[in-house]
Amino acid sequence: MLKSRENFKFDSKLKRTRTPWRSLLTDHEQTFLTDNQLSAFVSPNSPGCERIHFYPLPFVHRFTGGRWNFEELVNHDSLRSIGPCLELPMEGAHVKHTFRPDRIVKTIRTRQSSVSERCAVSGSTLLMTWDCTGLDQVPLHFALPHFTAQVEHLPNGLLISIRDQVYVSLVVQGATSITWDISATDAPFNCRAHMVVGTGLLNMALTCGYDRDLVVAQVQQAAAHPDEIFCSAEQSWDDYFTRIVPRFTCSSKALEKLYYYQAYTTRANLYDIPYEPFTQPYTCPWKTGAVWQWSWNTPMNAIAERWLNDKRLAAGGILLEADNGGALNIGSYLHPLRHVTELRGYNENARRIGSYLKAIPDDEATSAIDLIPLTTLPHTMPNGLLGAWELYLCSGDLDYLRRAYDLMREAEGHFSGQMLDNGLCTTAFVDEFDYSLRLKPFIKAFAKGDPEMMLKMDTPFIAIDWNCALHALRERIISAAEILGIDAELCDRLRQNNVQLKTAINRFLWNEQGGFYYDTDPRTMTHSGVKCIGAYAALYAGIANEVQAARMVEHLTNPAEFGTPYPCPSISMDTPDIDPALITYGGDCLMTSGLWFTVEGLNRYGYRNLAAQYVLKAIEMVNKEGPSSSYSYHTLTGKYNQGKHTLAAQGTILSDLICRYVIGLRPSADGTLIVDAPALDTLEHALLGESASHATAIDGSALTWLHFGPYRYHDHEVVVDWHRNAETQQTNVSLVQHSIRVSADLKSRSND
Repeated sequence: MLKSRENFKFDSKLKRTRTPWRSLLTDHEQTFLTDNQLSAFVSPNSPGCERIHFYPLPFVHRFTGGRWNFEELVNHDSLRSIGPCLELPMEGAHVKHTFRPDRIVKTIRTRQSSVSERCAVSGSTLLMTWDCTGLDQVPLHFALPHFTAQVEHLPNGLLISIRDQVYVSLVVQGATSITWDISATDAPFNCRAHMVVGTGLLNMALTCGYDRDLVVAQVQQAAAHPDEIFCSAEQSWDDYFTRIVPRFTCSSKALEKLYYYQAYTTRANLYDIPYEPFTQPYTCPWKTGAVWQWSWNTPMNAIAERWLNDKRLAAGGILLEADNGGALNIGSYLHPLRHVTELRGYNENARRIGSYLKAIPDDEATSAIDLIPLTTLPHTMPNGLLGAWELYLCSGDLDYLRRAYDLMREAEGHFSGQMLDNGLCTTAFVDEFDYSLRLKPFIKAFAKGDPEMMLKMDTPFIAIDWNCALHALRERIISAAEILGIDAELCDRLRQNNVQLKTAINRFLWNEQGGFYYDTDPRTMTHSGVKCIGAYAALYAGIANEVQAARMVEHLTNPAEFGTPYPCPSISMDTPDIDPALITYGGDCLMTSGLWFTVEGLNRYGYRNLAAQYVLKAIEMVNKEGPSSSYSYHTLTGKYNQGKHTLAAQGTILSDLICRYVIGLRPSADGTLIVDAPALDTLEHALLGESASHATAIDGSALTWLHFGPYRYHDHEVVVDWHRNAETQQTNVSLVQHSIRVSADLKSRSND
């Protein structure tokens, strides 16, 4: 029996606000619907779905051929289908569809027939209705290309069982008759239903789950009462947008739309799997592809999710890592007893994975590898855990802080275990840069775009951003310990380690002649010579002095290096073999490790105007062709390097930059919320003509008014109403104040 818990539910007691999310999020591009564990990739060119995904599976994967196979593992990590879809002659057909988060409506017209389709996903049920005109017979196709299955017939449908542990039920109502053609049981499951159309209206329901009787009951209810599914899907999204997402309106409709699209991307990636080891809800990297959890990604997602009214989703992913000794990565499955809690270092884990690239015993008993220790991904970089602290600033939750503190402290211990005598630490991996040219000096077998670069490190190296993030993480641990009133001796040791680390970074990683920080080979202490955006973590962490920071900014603004039309390239543009179109290979803009840390570093050293320009240009870039949800962008053209609607959770970190640098909300460790509304307006006089072109990226002109809230900050309700007085050019702010300070006139504090 699987060990279950109650599903996570957003706080229904939060105030509801009127938000036109339906109109703001309607488009004619997206074809993806999801609600928790079940997702549907609706076909844009024909009736039905291209495929469904149901995640996770409850059983250990058995490798065919007795060897570790990454592609095979991906295909078996979740239940992946072909269809369900109607197989109709589509030559010369005209297809039109309209997307909303809760449903997709589609029309398909041919010379002889037409089909009107509605589709929704609620819970673990997919519901499709087809209103058919000019069709007497319709074939339905559904397959599970990676799985064999047992099948039993239901009234008007099938119950498909995989290893008697996961069930898929498909039922059609409205057909006069249905004849099923099913593949042999020793082959991957494949079926076709030959249906005689009755009144023309067909209701098809598909439900997935681990409880046979529950799956059957749910699918039959959905097929018989399809409107219940449509209403349920709409209600769940409405609750989210009117209660959980703080209301945001402003003079820029494009910025409004981007704000809600980012909030939609966060909710679309929610997984709440109520079985061990998934003890908490979490936001996956992107459900359209990477459905598992990443240790680096999860706490960075929390930086955006802290601006939701219910902070439990942001906390959930971080606490899930604490519960499992790392992130539940690809290959994780449901289990009732086994529960790994020991946090492991990445280098150790990589060696263990590498051993499985060799032959696995062929016999059935041992080829069912227990992947938990291998697929629970330890923390790969200290910077991810910085998001755990950022969440606390907005929640003020001491119980959460204590648990996050234990996680940060334990992870710091593993990171420090790689410390050299000089105080610097080595790493065999820098997450989110795993294909990057910055790694070429340390990998003999480096190849462009090789997805296994992370497993081919020849030389653990001294990464500049890794070490700066470790310095920052220690500072956050000290701050948390002081708030909690614990671990004074540990804090003293961390302070001493940081003094040594800061000195070593400036002594060994700084190149005085070039005026830049570099990754370094620990064997020879020679610099890599590759300028990477990660070096600006030295500004984020306060490692650089004022002169060093100024020299770094020169590189950042040089068009031949990092001063590209769109911010910020991951590798300097004068690097040989650079390719801005290839994700994390070099030259692309990464929203998290590239943009967010760089903006924070610039602000720390007083370069507020440059930081504001970067925020405005990022908004322009992400909104260039309407809101997109890639996390990697071409730094020369601003084009997304992934699909426009990848729904990458990493990309939502732009929400944090909007909340802090446009709306102007600045949380602090003492519980005070400083409000500079809007932050960009306070810089306008210094940006002037240069910023005017950036401001047009929002909506053709600078902001003149905005409203944000109600927003739950700690236990207080915050509402910000701002407008610019056109006659006096003064900023007026009104808000509900509870331990909130409105900043004085910041225009005098602008820095060029």
